[in-house]
Amino acid sequence: MKPSFDDARLKLERANKHISDLDDELRSFLATNRHHLTIDRNSQTGEESLRLNNIGPVPRRAALVIGDAIHNLRVSLDYCACQIALASGGSNNYVKFPFRSTAKEVEAAIKGGDMKAAPASIVELIVNEIRPYKGGNDALVGLHELDISDKHILLTPIVSLLGFWGFSARLEGRIELENCTVVVQQEGALISVAGRIPGGAASEIKDQGRPILSALFGPGQPFQGEPIVQTLRKLSEAVSGCIDVIDTAYSGFDDAR
Repeated sequence: MKPSFDDARLKLERANKHISDLDDELRSFLATNRHHLTIDRNSQTGEESLRLNNIGPVPRRAALVIGDAIHNLRVSLDYCACQIALASGGSNNYVKFPFRSTAKEVEAAIKGGDMKAAPASIVELIVNEIRPYKGGNDALVGLHELDISDKHILLTPIVSLLGFWGFSARLEGRIELENCTVVVQQEGALISVAGRIPGGAASEIKDQGRPILSALFGPGQPFQGEPIVQTLRKLSEAVSGCIDVIDTAYSGFDDAR
């Protein structure tokens, strides 16, 4: 029996809908997020820095959408495994797409479970081409680990400041900056402007400008520091590629008859 992977693709479509909704949610938040810049002056050195205040946390509901997207991507692979088991005359009860630490463990999991009757070429494809093990296909392994993490904690994004555009200021009472873009090159609340001469005239901000922000996976999470929406889209492409390569392999059986 040739397996059908239509349900796996339906789950993938649902994941893509969640990713699209997440993109809209984060864009809206980042576009309307309020911020406030102040100039801090070190009284001893005269050095001045911009301090960013009031970048709020990402709405917690965004974490729910992230979890839904991740779960549907992961389940798409489980649906593939179930179809392989059914096509091989086995049961699809408790079948999951095998993720392990090594290639040998993946192969053992397939041959010792409900997919054990799968054609040798399918087993080889999963082990040697899809490579769902650490050091093999790190994107898919990361997806698997994200799905596990989401079962225990909300995957709340962090907001990273990339810079400002439309920023205007008068520095030391004489240097005019108009409609500038400020690029942030390091994390932290303090953004260095330049060295200052003690006793110079006070600087002032004329236009706060608009922040350039990005929503990233937080500390301790798989894909830490990576942009969430772009990463989820890459994971969707990886899952889609897995479905396609398995489906094509089974289609090759029909062509050979």
